[in-house]
Amino acid sequence: MKNTLLICVLLFCVSCLFVPKAYTQEQDTDAIANQLSSELEKAGICTPEGLKQIKRPLKDMLGRGATKRGLKRTVGDLTSRGITGRDLKKAVDSMNDLVKDGESPKEAGNVVSRAARQGRREGLKGKELVARVHEAVRQRKQERQQLKQEMKRLKREHKGKIREIEDDLSSGGRRRYKGRGQKGKAKKNK
Repeated sequence: MKNTLLICVLLFCVSCLFVPKAYTQEQDTDAIANQLSSELEKAGICTPEGLKQIKRPLKDMLGRGATKRGLKRTVGDLTSRGITGRDLKKAVDSMNDLVKDGESPKEAGNVVSRAARQGRREGLKGKELVARVHEAVRQRKQERQQLKQEMKRLKREHKGKIREIEDDLSSGGRRRYKGRGQKGKAKKNK
């Protein structure tokens, strides 16, 4: 009875430790997002109206590990390429979708900036440029999905081999070396 009570008290204390951490992390994200917004506005990178539109995805990305410096660079890169207003919101939303899909914020920013740079070199503006950014994000998501499928396939293929090795190791030190010239014969360790 005393052990059960002690365990319950310990679990309660541990759970209380995580709640303030999550709360302060949310406050930190809000503070950093506000600071980023004011820096973007002061630098003339974005208008207050544009900031209102992109603040939510910026906050989401900050919560997923993006840095203020990286986001400032990416948003600055997009606006210097002529993407503003609703188009900026769509581009930042595309980047946020890529981050939500599991891409690192830095790599997502690189994908978006690279696509904007290439589109601008080709003379694209406005909606066409945003469409290029969105297409680059879609392609990267597709590449990530293919990589995930390949990893699953490799894990399935090697799962049997790993089990076989584990079984061999747990069978008293005898190992089988199939396919390595031993043709299934057990070999004892010395």
